Amino acid sequence: MLNNLFSKSLAFHALLIPLAAVITDLGLMFIDRFDFRAIPVAVIATPFFYIILTVPALLHGGVYWSFNWIRVKNPIVALFFTVSVATAIYYVWLNSWGGRLRDELAEATKVMAFSSLVVSSIATFKIKENA
Repeated sequence: MLNNLFSKSLAFHALLIPLAAVITDLGLMFIDRFDFRAIPVAVIATPFFYIILTVPALLHGGVYWSFNWIRVKNPIVALFFTVSVATAIYYVWLNSWGGRLRDELAEATKVMAFSSLVVSSIATFKIKENA
């Protein structure tokens, strides 16, 4: 049962990755005031979504089932932990990788953190429904 719930969580996150990528693309275009400089950055960063956004899924599973927080009515601690660690990973990874795109990627990190919050929130409530 534990493995089944964990794989459902991972699959659910994977299904939401394209949604998170679209949110980030729109957010980057909004940040750049619609001058469309964000589109190349989003295209470059899109493969990283598929790698990086699995981290919140793994953290969710680990935190939830290691500490039995799946039975807790208010999962805000696990959600906060997941998003803060994922944001730190985004910041370190993207800013060290960015090179000349560093400023755009710093903005992308903020939007990716928001996307992670959305994805993690949906997955949290979905897991609670299925538990």
